[in-house]
Amino acid sequence: MSFEPEPIDSGDDDEANEFLHVEAPEVIDEAEIPVAETVELETSFLHPSSLVFTVISQLRQNLIPAIIALFGAAKGNYVFIGIAAVIFVLSIVAATVRYLTLRYSIQNGELAVQSGLLFRRLRKIPTSRIQNIDLVQNVLHRMFGVAEVRVETASGTEPEATLRVLSLKQVEQLRAKVKSAAKSDANVPAIPGIADSEGESTTESTATELLRIPISWLVKAGLSSNRGMVLVGFMFGIYYQNLPDDDRDFRNVRDRIEGMSNIIPDLGDGLQFWAVWTVATLALLLLIRILGVGWFILRFFGYQLTQQGDDFKISCGLFTKVSATVPVKRIQFISIHRSMIMRWLGLASIRIETAGGAGKNSEDATTTVSKRWFVPVVPESKLTELMNVIRPQLDWQEQSFDWQPLAIRASSRFVRGSIIMTFVLMLVGLGVSRPWGWVPGLVLCPLLIWYAVKRSRSTKYARIDKGVVFRSGVFTKKTSITFFEKIQGASLSQTPFDRRWGMRTLSVDTAAAGPASHTIAVRFLDAGFAAKEYQEIVRLASVRN
Repeated sequence: MSFEPEPIDSGDDDEANEFLHVEAPEVIDEAEIPVAETVELETSFLHPSSLVFTVISQLRQNLIPAIIALFGAAKGNYVFIGIAAVIFVLSIVAATVRYLTLRYSIQNGELAVQSGLLFRRLRKIPTSRIQNIDLVQNVLHRMFGVAEVRVETASGTEPEATLRVLSLKQVEQLRAKVKSAAKSDANVPAIPGIADSEGESTTESTATELLRIPISWLVKAGLSSNRGMVLVGFMFGIYYQNLPDDDRDFRNVRDRIEGMSNIIPDLGDGLQFWAVWTVATLALLLLIRILGVGWFILRFFGYQLTQQGDDFKISCGLFTKVSATVPVKRIQFISIHRSMIMRWLGLASIRIETAGGAGKNSEDATTTVSKRWFVPVVPESKLTELMNVIRPQLDWQEQSFDWQPLAIRASSRFVRGSIIMTFVLMLVGLGVSRPWGWVPGLVLCPLLIWYAVKRSRSTKYARIDKGVVFRSGVFTKKTSITFFEKIQGASLSQTPFDRRWGMRTLSVDTAAAGPASHTIAVRFLDAGFAAKEYQEIVRLASVRN
């Protein structure tokens, strides 16, 4: 689309000349124009301690075969001893080769990373595309004064380069050179103190603290999460594998639990059995919550969210300290999660997805912190203010949005699905256990119907000035927003059942890839309403883009 300038009716010539007079541009000597300085970083190598960390990384990648080999070696099996020795030697060889061959430099506006002995690999990354240089430091890293460095760009789903490990002095030098090279690569030379074409000041801006999470918040978050279930399952698996073969039968495990009756007062034969199992269940739930608290403290101890220029910076971790950077411009999708217990405690968490961000299958420490747990816990009283900082001029007022429910008959459709599920459960139960195997399915029927009704009522959609908002969930409520200028496409779909019920599914896609665990795909919308919203979203997205 092009716009032609309209002719100006000057009216009086003298008056027009007074307002339309343009001075001749000043002639500038080309010799006075500053030439961008070529920024280079001479070829550098990893820190010598990287040998240790690479060996540890190699052993971790071969953890399962190494454990099997060590168990065999402990029993005196020479074959397993040989396997363990081979794994260890290969890890040392791989670490040595990596240390001797990996080198990096900055030349001609590109970060070059070269590695490999027999099969050499050269990776060149334009400094203008580098978005983040994130750090990961565990206890050993801090002891050696080094860090693992991950270089990310806007288009990569994984780090473009991982340097394991560099000294902190090397890290600062790399960051400074990348920043300088990116500026010198611009067409217009940067002038200190003057904003560039994108409104960013070329001087180093000060960091503003947005949020600091105390331990009390982490304790509440741990109590409201189910993170401990994974650890309990892992511990149970180890315990079960170490039991003698005769004790692995479930009946023996049940006998062990019922053997706890000696620590419970005698309640009679009728109540003793249920009392023991109730105590065991409560103990398991308490263990899950305690482990959840421990996980949150280990991962997010000392959490601090700051804003420096157009970047959000996160640092946290008790033993493994993670420092991550999230450019504001890369944020495509924001999702607020509230579990049932978090709602009781007045808490929420914020996740984000970014352009080119790593997906679930590519998560690492920095991805987990900077995206999946961008803000691991925040009181509801601070949520609105924080959302408006994450997305300036958003005017986040969740309760005042014009929420649109699903189609009128959506509840009936959900309930019918629950009834069908009930019959399936009854048939499966009857096939497993006769003649009373159908009873559990019948007992679950009211719960399934209740869940279907709540699911229909809790699913809502809203279109606001900045983008599209979607809310769903019964036990864990999720509210997500994407912005019109970030939308890559929208679609309408309709199954044969949808046509029968007069419904459609409205989906919105962005360039984001990340672990928000929530997508904007609104099922069971009224067909006419979905079509109108689709056209409006496409129009607004094309205008904003």
